[in-house]
Amino acid sequence: MQEFIKKYAKIHELFYRRTFKDKGFKCEICGKELKIFHAGHLKKCGITKEEYIEKYGYPNRFYEMDAVLKMLVSKVYDLYITTTSKWLELPVQTRVYKTIDKRNKDEYLEDLNKNRRLLNSMNIINHFKGVSTLGVFPKWGKSKFLIIDIDSHVGLKTAQKVAKDIKTFYKKFIPEKYIHINFSGNKGYHVTLFFDQFIELKDLYRLYNIVLTEIHADKFEDVFLEMRPTRKGIQGHGVKLPLGANFTNLDDYNNYAFFVDKNFEPVTNEIEYFLSIEKIDGKIIYKILYDYKGKQVSIFPELNHKKDEKQDISNDLDKVKDIKEYREGKQIKGILENGLKEVGTRHYWSFLIAMYLKKEGFSDEETYEKLLAWSKKQCMRGMSKSNLNEIENDLRGIIFKGVFNKKKHYNLSNSNQINGKITVGNTLFEKIELLNSIKLSSSIRRINLQKILFVMEIHGSYYCDDEGHYTMSYDQIRELSNVGSFTTIAKSISELQSLGILIIIKRENKFNEDLWIKEPNIYSIDEVKLQDKDNSFEVDYHLLGSELYFYNCLKEYFGEKKLKKVLSRSVRSRFSQDINNCVVI
Repeated sequence: MQEFIKKYAKIHELFYRRTFKDKGFKCEICGKELKIFHAGHLKKCGITKEEYIEKYGYPNRFYEMDAVLKMLVSKVYDLYITTTSKWLELPVQTRVYKTIDKRNKDEYLEDLNKNRRLLNSMNIINHFKGVSTLGVFPKWGKSKFLIIDIDSHVGLKTAQKVAKDIKTFYKKFIPEKYIHINFSGNKGYHVTLFFDQFIELKDLYRLYNIVLTEIHADKFEDVFLEMRPTRKGIQGHGVKLPLGANFTNLDDYNNYAFFVDKNFEPVTNEIEYFLSIEKIDGKIIYKILYDYKGKQVSIFPELNHKKDEKQDISNDLDKVKDIKEYREGKQIKGILENGLKEVGTRHYWSFLIAMYLKKEGFSDEETYEKLLAWSKKQCMRGMSKSNLNEIENDLRGIIFKGVFNKKKHYNLSNSNQINGKITVGNTLFEKIELLNSIKLSSSIRRINLQKILFVMEIHGSYYCDDEGHYTMSYDQIRELSNVGSFTTIAKSISELQSLGILIIIKRENKFNEDLWIKEPNIYSIDEVKLQDKDNSFEVDYHLLGSELYFYNCLKEYFGEKKLKKVLSRSVRSRFSQDINNCVVI
C-alpha cells in the first residue's frame, strides 16, 4: 500500500473542498509555476508523468485524491461489477428505484439515445459522493462474490449475532482476512466473500443453504436473511454497494454503508481497508460443497418476502395503482381513516400519510401523535407486527428527519404530475426564445443556457413544493441537459439569474458535514396559470437527457418556420437532420 493513500481515511475526504483551482503546482525540475499537471510540459523536462510521480510524488493533494479515487473505482470494478449494461440507481432526490437496462430499449428510445453510456466510473463516483445508491447485477448465471444480507427488525445487536455465527462457520474453511462485513446502511449487515474466479450461482445457493442450516437461521425471529446475487442472474435483484448512502433508509444520518471490524465498529481507515481486500481461491467453495455432499441441508429462499413491511417507500411506489387519487390524497386519506388493506405496508403508508398531513397543515408533532395512534390501531387489527419501540423509531425517522426536514423537500406530487408527464405553459418557451435574441458570445453558450433552463424548469415543475421551491444538483443538471462541464453549468445558472430568467432562493455553498455532501441550490419555479389550453404543452420528464427530445419539443411547439427565431443558424445546421427526421411526441 503506497504511503500517500494512508493520508485519507474516509472516502468523503476525497471530495471535501476539492476544486479545479487546486490543480496548480511548481515543477520540481524547472521550477515553473503550472496550472495543471500534464505530459506536454514534462516532456520538455525530459520526463514522463509516471517517472515524475515515482521520483517526486504527486504535485499536490488534488492529484493525490484523484489517484486514490481512481484506485477505489478500479477496485469496485474488480470486486463487484460483472455487467455494465444493467445496473440499479436510487437517487437521493426521488428515493425511487430505477433499473437501467441498456439491452431492452424500444426503437424510439434507441433513436433518442444513440450515444447512451454504459455503467461507468461516474456512476461509481456518484455513489461515493452520496448522489445516488448504486446497485449491480450478475451475468451468465455466475458471480465473483457472495453476500448474505442480514436484516434485523429487533435491533442491530441481533444482526451482529447472526453475522458472527456466519463468520464462525466460514472460518472453519476460510482465513478470517477473506471474510468481510459491512453495515448495510439500513437495518443490518452484509457478510461478503470475494472470489478469484466466477462461481456458478447455483453452487453459491448451495453454499448459502449450508451456511443457514449450520447457524440454525430459523431460531432468529424477525431476522431475515437473503442471498445476493440471486440465481435469476441478470434479470435478478440488484446488489447495493457499500461505501455510499443507502437511500432505502430515509434517515440520512444513519444510512452510510461502511465496513466494520470484529467489534462491529467502523474500520479506522476505510480506504486502506477496501483497497487491501483480497479474493479467496474459488476452489475453497467447491471443497465446502464436497464436504457437505450427502448431508442433510435445509432449503432457504433466496429472497425473504416477509420483510416487505420493513421496506421503504421507494420499494412500494408501484403499488399505488390510481396515480390521480394518490396525487390528490384521496387514497391516502382513505387509508388514514379506514386502515391498511394489506399486511406489511405500514412503513410505506406512514410516509405517504406524513406527507399528506404536512400538506393539510399539521405540524411535525401533531403528525407524529396522529400517526402513532394510527400505527397502534393497525397492530391491534393484525395488519402490522411491529412493536411499539420499532414504530416510534420508525416514525421519528420518517417525520422529523424526513418529511418535515426543510432540507429534504418531501412533498406529495404536484397537481400536474402524472406518470412523468408534465404540463407546462408558454412562459418556458418564451424564455427559450428570448435567450436566442440576447447577444451572447457564441451559439454554444446560447444553446447551453437554453438546454439548462429547459431541464430545470421541467424538473422544478415535477418536484417543487407548495411554495414552488425545488432543489436540483449539478449532477442532475448535467445528466438531463447533456452540458458536461460543472463550470459551464455554474456560470450558466449565474447568467440566467442575472437575466432575470431563473429565480434562485438560496445559493447553498456550505459543505454539510453530517451528510458529507455540498448541498444543492434552492430554486423557485416561475409558475403561470394556464388559461388557454392551446398555450399548454405536455413533456415527459423521463425522456429528458436526450438532446433529440429537447429539439423535438421545440420543433413541435414552435413549428419549423418559427424555429429560426429560437435556435441559432449554426445549431440548426448541426442538428437539422435529426430535427427533420424526429417523431412528433
